[in-house]
Amino acid sequence: MESGTKEITGKQRYAWLGALFVFLLFAGIAIWWSSRMTSVMWSAAASDPNAAQAKAGEVTKIVMEITEATGDGRIRGTILKKKTEDIYTRTTGQIHATTGSETKFVMGKPVDVRVRAVVHLTGVMQQDHSVAAQQVVILTGYVKIE
Repeated sequence: MESGTKEITGKQRYAWLGALFVFLLFAGIAIWWSSRMTSVMWSAAASDPNAAQAKAGEVTKIVMEITEATGDGRIRGTILKKKTEDIYTRTTGQIHATTGSETKFVMGKPVDVRVRAVVHLTGVMQQDHSVAAQQVVILTGYVKIE
C-alpha cells in the first residue's frame, strides 16, 4: 500500500537548495542596499550652515524646510542647522532651489517635495544664489525640527 508522502530525490533536494540560495542572495542584497541607503541619508543630512554662502558654480549641500513648492520644480525654504543626528533647528537663512528632469530623488519622490517637507539638497550654486538641485534626499519623517 502506498502512503500519501513522496520521497525527495537528489535532484529535488538540489533544486530546493538552489532556490534557498537564490532567496538568501536576494535577501542579502536587499539588506546591503537598505543599509547603504540609510547611510546615504544620514551622511547627506550633515548640512553645512555656511553652504548658502557658496560661490556660483560650487557644489553645495543644504538641509531645508520647504515653505513654497511649485509644480515647475521651484522650491523656496528655510535653511536648517543640524543639532543632532535627527534634530535640526531653523535658521534665519532662506534659499531658493530648482529641480529638473536630471534631479535624483532619494528616500522619496518628486511629489514629496511640498510645503513643510524637510529635504537635503545637493546642487550647484547659481549666480542668483539659488541652487540647481542635482540630488534631493527626502528627510521628512526621519528628522525633527525644533
